[in-house]
Amino acid sequence: MNIIFRIDQYLPETNQIVVQICKETSRNSIFSHRKIAINCETLDLYDAESFSYSLSAKYGSNIVSEENRNEPILDDNKNSEIIKGDLNLEKLVGKVISGKVYEKGTRLLKMRKVHL
Repeated sequence: MNIIFRIDQYLPETNQIVVQICKETSRNSIFSHRKIAINCETLDLYDAESFSYSLSAKYGSNIVSEENRNEPILDDNKNSEIIKGDLNLEKLVGKVISGKVYEKGTRLLKMRKVHL
């Protein structure tokens, strides 16, 4: 299930982000959803992919449990982007980011090198 989230504010003094989260196929625009403050210490800030994965896994599972709708994607929700590479929360403020909620048991494995 695809979700999108928008980082509205980054508060470095309290190490928090203010985020809006919704399903990609939501009936409402991402801008109309309520804002929640999330402590960055509960998220994986190793890189951009692990940040997106941890945010989606912890806070996106509640959104996925809502009833499943096959509706068109709104224009405000289409402009999401997938983040990769190093994480800089200040540059992500105001951007709509795409995330994915996986089934339980599926998780991200961090590896630097694989020897076969």
